[in-house]
Amino acid sequence: MSATASRPKRRNLTIIAILTLFFLEPTSGLLTPNIANIVTAFDIGSGEATWVVTIASVVMIPIAIFGGAAAGRWIPYRPLALIGVGIYTIAGILPLFTGESFALLLVARALWGLGAGFNFTIANSLIAVTYQDERVRARRFGLGNVVFSLSAVVAVVVGGYLATISWRAPFYGFLIGVVAFVLVAVFLKEPERVDRTSGTRAQAAARGIPAIAWVPLVGFALAVVALYPIATLVSVVFVQADLGDAGIVGLVSSLMTVVGFFVSLVFGRLYGWLRAMVLPISLLVAAVGMLLAFLSSGTGGGSLLLYAIATGVVGAGLMGATVGTPMVLSTMVSRTSASLVQGLFAAALNLGGVLSSFYVTAAVGWLGGAEEIVQPVFLLSAIGLVVILIPLGILLLRAPSRRAQDAVDAPSEPVTIADARET
Repeated sequence: MSATASRPKRRNLTIIAILTLFFLEPTSGLLTPNIANIVTAFDIGSGEATWVVTIASVVMIPIAIFGGAAAGRWIPYRPLALIGVGIYTIAGILPLFTGESFALLLVARALWGLGAGFNFTIANSLIAVTYQDERVRARRFGLGNVVFSLSAVVAVVVGGYLATISWRAPFYGFLIGVVAFVLVAVFLKEPERVDRTSGTRAQAAARGIPAIAWVPLVGFALAVVALYPIATLVSVVFVQADLGDAGIVGLVSSLMTVVGFFVSLVFGRLYGWLRAMVLPISLLVAAVGMLLAFLSSGTGGGSLLLYAIATGVVGAGLMGATVGTPMVLSTMVSRTSASLVQGLFAAALNLGGVLSSFYVTAAVGWLGGAEEIVQPVFLLSAIGLVVILIPLGILLLRAPSRRAQDAVDAPSEPVTIADARET
């Protein structure tokens, strides 16, 4: 078999490893149902207990940037992925052996964030550098986020069951990393290196990340800040607007993930129709959802149906932006800078999530009055999203694609029968 004929087969096997890395990222959800147990076990406040999840996100910000800069440049992708999965697994189960020290528990969770930061960055980077055909690349980003969404649901369900056993039991869930390590070791093949010594390629590498690529990066981070309140404030909204009990809260919250799953499934076709405009249009959809959330959450007289619709609409917009941003970024930089820009995207995602808590505190304090009504936060977020998407859309209409440079960086990619059937 010729080298050219074997490349599609290697790529088809590599996608197994890539999807494995996507599956690991949202497994922090194993611990979400466990917060109450941790409060009791360590005799601490609920705010302190949430740091078991938050500290991993904080650590992932610099690690994602470092991983993006290092992958394929200083450290090959495959060993870096194995290091990430190894740290994920060891740090994930470390709390089983840390005794009753909350400080050691946080150290273990910070180490877990280090491994998870590598995994998510490498997963997106591998798609960006492996699949040169833009249509195929868009479908792979969508497929990765389908797996991400499934994992998020599974993690919360499994974590909820294990949390009924003890506060330590959910940490056994991170043993999935052992299976992931084997799959990555067997199926992940190192992408072809881009030679930086020739004139054209050296010039492409020297140009690095163009200034215009920072626009979707910053815009996405701000969008995450604006959108996360619909998830983090849902239990408060249900009380203030008298929408229902805790069981209904969980059902409505799941709509974000369910709708996001279907958006990921069809993302390849959406990108084929909209191209780079998929990003501002996704933010527009999310803004409509936040407006509906505002209209449906009036104090003492909200609408459960309208709020459920709002949650689904926001889920569609957020997932469109979450898949669309790395895809759009992959068209704005040369292949030599693809990993770095994907690392910056992962950092933007986690930074937005961390900053969202501060945004909610400030917005409720400013607009919520003495009773700390959260409803105005949704309207402020909707307005903010519109402010973000207008300049973003204008700039993306004018942004040139730089992936044409990659014709000299890598061989053209044969489109497999399966890919041709999807087109």
